[in-house]
Amino acid sequence: MQMNNRQIIFKNWREMYNTLCNGKDLYNSIVGKYVFVYNENGALCIYNLNKKEAINVAKNANGNTWSSVLGTGGYILDTMTLNKEESLKPSYDFCKENYEKRGWVCI
Repeated sequence: MQMNNRQIIFKNWREMYNTLCNGKDLYNSIVGKYVFVYNENGALCIYNLNKKEAINVAKNANGNTWSSVLGTGGYILDTMTLNKEESLKPSYDFCKENYEKRGWVCI
């Protein structure tokens, strides 16, 4: 992982996923996505937030995680199967589809 003016550049999707699993929440104002680890299994949750909404969430969070002030409306990326790897496929797919996009920052 490389940082460039607060922006994070991931080498691959796994690095993005591991960053999230290590307690970092990510936001991308270009694609309008906020993502964090939702549960102990490692499923991700995403919210669609434009820049104005993100600013308001950051103000309301007042130093806490954004997820602590967001209500319903997030998308949990989990298939709820007994096999952990299968249940995390939507989370992995999100990282595979988004790790190369410019604009990710740690929140």
